Amino acid sequence: CPICRVEENSITEIGCDWPVLTVAMQSGPATAVGQVQRQRGLPWVTLVDPQGRLTSERGFSSVPAFVVVDTQGGLRTPTVGFTSAIGMRLRLWWSRVV
Repeated sequence: CPICRVEENSITEIGCDWPVLTVAMQSGPATAVGQVQRQRGLPWVTLVDPQGRLTSERGFSSVPAFVVVDTQGGLRTPTVGFTSAIGMRLRLWWSRVV
């Protein structure tokens, strides 16, 4: 996804301050996803959701999506489409204060 590629640097930077888990939705087998991550130097952990079941069960059907998972496992501040680095950081901050 072209938008996902644009967000890669922002996600890497966020990962320096926050734990990051990405979900590869319908992106092929785990080996292929891992290979792409290694080639691009993407340091975060990725969960592979080959049929998109995990994501669709949580209401996501398009990419990219950005969501904060709170300490109780709740989904906070979900957005779909491009999210800027400052937008990601503001959502993370907002999730901690509310």
